[in-house]
Amino acid sequence: MSDSSVFLDSNIIIYAYSRTDPAKADIARRVIASGNVVISAQVINEFVSVTHNKLHHSMKVIEKAVQELLQFTRPVPISAETSLSAIHIAQEYRFAWYDSLIVASALENGCSILISEDFQHGQIIEKSLTIINPFKVN
Repeated sequence: MSDSSVFLDSNIIIYAYSRTDPAKADIARRVIASGNVVISAQVINEFVSVTHNKLHHSMKVIEKAVQELLQFTRPVPISAETSLSAIHIAQEYRFAWYDSLIVASALENGCSILISEDFQHGQIIEKSLTIINPFKVN
């Protein structure tokens, strides 16, 4: 990663704590530990929901994972301004609402890279945010 901040989508964090795909889990863990990583409260909440409801991890295990995650990342809040920005993103790029919130959070926090599996690899948003899929073979 470069010196600029990167924003992580929840899917990357979920892979890091999932046992379903060890190769993706390894890549996701390296991304998280790479430094200068930003996540939003939304990302944390999505992580907790998916790992509990779909991966069936206990809340005790999830709490430990979130505490570990917070050691490697800079968490940021979601504000009313973030939501207004997300409305613009949703209209302009035709992204789903929660994806638009992720993009708006990344932009609001000055990130130049959004690491996600859910967007088009290489897409540039608002001339400043590049989408990178870390699992895509170049």
